[in-house]
Amino acid sequence: MAFSLTSKQVELRGSWLAAILQKDDGSWTFSKLNLNEHVGNNDGSFDVTIDKWYNSAEHWSCHLQGPFLRAQLKTREGAWAPETSVNLDLFIRNKDGSLEFQKLNDSLLFYTASLQLEYAILRGLVVGPDGKLYLSELNLDENIGNINGKFEAGERHYSRSGRDFKLEQGLDSVKLSAELADYAGAHHPAEIDLAEIVVNRNGKLSFLRPYVYSPTILAMKMPPLQIPTLKSCASTVLSYAIRKYTTWNEPGLTVSSSEENSSKDNWAAAIAEQIPLVGSAIAGLHRVTDEKESERLYRNIAASTNSATVTIGTVLGAFIGRAIRGPVIGMVLGAGLSTTPGVFLEERIAASIEDAEVRSQIQQATLGRYIFETLREMIAADQTVAAAQLLDAALSPEIDNWKKNFVFWLEKQEITLLGDFSLHATLKRVFARLRNEHVVEWDLALDQLAAITARTSALKLEPEPEPEPEAVPSILVEAPAADQFQAVEAAQQAQVTDESKAATDPAAQTTNESEALDSTAANAAGKPTSSGADEPPQSPTATAVEPNENSGSSTRASSLKPSAATAGHHDAGNGGNGGANGAAGNGNNGNKSTTSVSRTGSSRKGWHNVLGITMFRSWSRHRQPKAVAV
Repeated sequence: MAFSLTSKQVELRGSWLAAILQKDDGSWTFSKLNLNEHVGNNDGSFDVTIDKWYNSAEHWSCHLQGPFLRAQLKTREGAWAPETSVNLDLFIRNKDGSLEFQKLNDSLLFYTASLQLEYAILRGLVVGPDGKLYLSELNLDENIGNINGKFEAGERHYSRSGRDFKLEQGLDSVKLSAELADYAGAHHPAEIDLAEIVVNRNGKLSFLRPYVYSPTILAMKMPPLQIPTLKSCASTVLSYAIRKYTTWNEPGLTVSSSEENSSKDNWAAAIAEQIPLVGSAIAGLHRVTDEKESERLYRNIAASTNSATVTIGTVLGAFIGRAIRGPVIGMVLGAGLSTTPGVFLEERIAASIEDAEVRSQIQQATLGRYIFETLREMIAADQTVAAAQLLDAALSPEIDNWKKNFVFWLEKQEITLLGDFSLHATLKRVFARLRNEHVVEWDLALDQLAAITARTSALKLEPEPEPEPEAVPSILVEAPAADQFQAVEAAQQAQVTDESKAATDPAAQTTNESEALDSTAANAAGKPTSSGADEPPQSPTATAVEPNENSGSSTRASSLKPSAATAGHHDAGNGGNGGANGAAGNGNNGNKSTTSVSRTGSSRKGWHNVLGITMFRSWSRHRQPKAVAV
C-alpha cells in the first residue's frame, strides 16, 4: 500500500511500472514491476483479480497520473470503453526497495471504510476488484443470534432479544456490542468481533460462514409434546454441526484456511510492515490520545522523510482516515498529499498574501480540491452521492483538535505551510461537492489564488539580457623599432638640455633666437638649413608636428615616429619664442611652410587621438606601441 509515499521518478514503460524506492535503511534503489501480470481487463474496466490488461488496451492511452493508472480498454463487444483508472497505491507496496503487488484482501479491517450500524444492518464502503469504492449492506440478523444472553455466529435474529446495539471500530477489530436477554429475560452486556465472521467478497460485505438450513431438519416431522427420540437428537446435533462448522460460503465454493487467517490480520502490524520507515507512526496516529505521544510520532515521521511537505501530507492523511473510519483511504490520501505539487501554497505565494485569513481560505480550497478529486476517482461513478452521504455521517469532529495540536507542533519547528483553518469544515465541503453541491467559497478563493499567482509571476525579477557590444574598428598595435625609440629618447633629452641652457644663459637664448629666425627665413625661400654641424640636412617636405597638450586637434598615426633629425630641428625652433616664429611666417606671403609648434609645458605623458580613439601615451615605457588602423 501507498508505495508512492517512499518512491520517486515513478514512470510507466509499456506495462512495466518503474520507480526508485527507499529501502528500510534509508538508501534508494531501482525497482520495476510488470503490471500485466497482476491487473486485467473486465469488460472495459481494470480488475485486480485477473491479468493481461495490456493485451486489450489502447497503448497510446496508457499513462500515469499521480498514483492512478489510466488507459482505454476494450469491452466484450470489441469497442473501446471510456478511459478508466485504478489507484495503484491501494495494491502496490514498497517491500524494502522492491515493488510488490498485493491482491484484494477480504479482511474487514483492510479494504473497507465508514462502517455503520443501523439496528441490524451493517453498511459501509468496500473496495471492489476494479479498485473503486462501492456501497454495500449486510443484514447481521441472518447469521448472528442470541444464545442465553450471548452472541452466537451461525444463529439468527439476535436483534429480537437485545437492545442498545453499537458498533465500535478499531485498528484490530470491528466489535458489535449490545445488551442481550438470557432465558430468564435478564439483559447482559455482550459483544462479538465482526472481523472474524464478516469479509469483503469482491466488493460486497458477506459472511465468512453463512447460516445454512439443514435438509434433514426440514424433512423430519416432529410429533408435538413427545419425548425426543434418539433419531431426533441425532438430527439436532447434525444440524447444529452443519451450521457451526460448515465452510460453505456459496454453493460450490469453499473458504480456504489462508482466507480465514487473513480475516484476523492485525491491521496495525500489517500497515507498519507495508509502509517502510513511517508505517508504525501512521498506525500509531490512528489510536493515540496523548499529546506527548503524538509529538513523538510527528518527530519520527519528520526524521524519516526529511521533508516538511511529506510530513504534513502523511499526518493529515492519517487524521482523515481516522476521522472517517477508513484507514485505507487515509493512507492513499496521505501519499497523494505528500507527493502532489500545488496542494500546499508555495512560499513565495504565501509570503505575498498579507491577510492571514485570506491565506487560510486559499489553503483550505487547494487542499479540499485535491481530496475531492481523489475521492471522486476512487468512488464508483454511479454511487458517488450515496458514498458522500455515508462519509459525511461517519466524519468525527475531533479531527480539528488533532489538527490544532499538529499545527502547534509545526509552529515550534518554524514551519508555516499549514494554515489555520478547520479540517472538519473542509471535509464537509468536500462531501458537499461529491453530492454535486456548489461551494462558492472555494471558487472565490481559487480565483484569488490564480490572480495572485499571475501577479507574482509578472513581478518576478529576472536579469535582463546583456546588450550586444557595438562594432568598433580593429586596431593593430605594433611595437616600434629599436632605432626609432632611441631617436625619440635622444630628441627629448636634447630638448630638455636646450631648455635648461636657455633658461640660465641669456646669450645662448639670443643665439638660438637668431638661428631660429634664419632657419625660418631659409625654409620660406625653399633652401635647406642646418641647425648644427653634425645634423643631417632636412627634406623640405618633411614635417614634424609635436602634439600640443592644450590643443584638441587629432594627430595622424605617422606622427608617432619622429626621426632624430626632426627632433634636432625642433630643439632649434624651441630655442626662440613664439613671436619670432610668427614674424617669420608672416614674411612668407602665404606660402606653404613647415611650422614648428612650441611646447609650452614639457611632459613625458599625454593624451593623443589616433583615428578618433583616445589613447594614453607613456614615454617611460621601454617599447612604445604603434597603432595602425586596418
